[in-house]
Amino acid sequence: MILFRRECHSATIIIVSRFAPCFRRSFLASLVRSSLPSFLSSLPSFAPRSSLLFIPSCFTNISKPQSHSGFGFCNRLTGSCVCRTGFEGAACDKLACPKGNNNMLVDEPCFGHGKCKTMRETAKTQDFVQLFQEVDYTNWDADMIQGCVCQAGWGGFDCSERECPWGFDPRDTTGKDEVQLLDCKCPGTCTGTFTLKYKGQTTDGIAPTATALLLEHELEKLDSVADVRVNTHGAATVCPAHGATTSITFLRDFSRHSNQLNVTVNTTKMTSTGTIVANMKYQGQNSAMPGQTAVSSTKTTRFPKECSGRGKYRAKRS
Repeated sequence: MILFRRECHSATIIIVSRFAPCFRRSFLASLVRSSLPSFLSSLPSFAPRSSLLFIPSCFTNISKPQSHSGFGFCNRLTGSCVCRTGFEGAACDKLACPKGNNNMLVDEPCFGHGKCKTMRETAKTQDFVQLFQEVDYTNWDADMIQGCVCQAGWGGFDCSERECPWGFDPRDTTGKDEVQLLDCKCPGTCTGTFTLKYKGQTTDGIAPTATALLLEHELEKLDSVADVRVNTHGAATVCPAHGATTSITFLRDFSRHSNQLNVTVNTTKMTSTGTIVANMKYQGQNSAMPGQTAVSSTKTTRFPKECSGRGKYRAKRS
């Protein structure tokens, strides 16, 4: 007969004795975190220290003391939880991401077009399309609620829908394009390269003697840049000895966000016998290069729309 029963974090421990009177106690697995020695020391004085029978027990969510968190069924033979549809995890304590056939006809989370992430993971993700800022999310559900973070070009709560390009309304004649300025000066003997960074991506090295067309090409090689126009002011190259201003005009952007992010410049791999000057100007700031102070940056007043607001969006499932 069962003399004493106790639920531990890894097993149900049952003490068997044919001589003792029938007596049984149960403890929820999530509320007991003792090792075997401490468990034995807590047994009643009449309980034998031999004849221990270990039976697997299902995992339990600590914050909600229920076996399989109330969203599944415990297989007492294997000690594993069989979760209900929409839940997963050892204790069925996570909201599962939706699944569907990818292009290879295999069921994958987020239809194979995104990543299934917890709220904690999503809060630390920057894709510069929908997620722009990293934050720390530590609420009780941080590791329990999961959702799909879709790849570029895919959308919907399950990443099963194709997305159309976003752009500015071509008939908007009053809006202003985003213009950012690069002031650059490399006097004396100038060698090496500089780089520009936008939305987490960095260009290849750009020589000070690069033309506006080459700089435009390097920017548009980035996945984060859709379409820009680059012009130099005061010189034929972007970083001459006497200095020049280069304007970068954003004609279209992949982001749905109305605010353009800033381009940054890095000159750590560029050397000169003089003093290198390289700065970016944004949102109405004027160039600081001599003779180019009239060249001004501009904050955009145009808002991106799907199909530029001049077409119809038809969702197509994968």
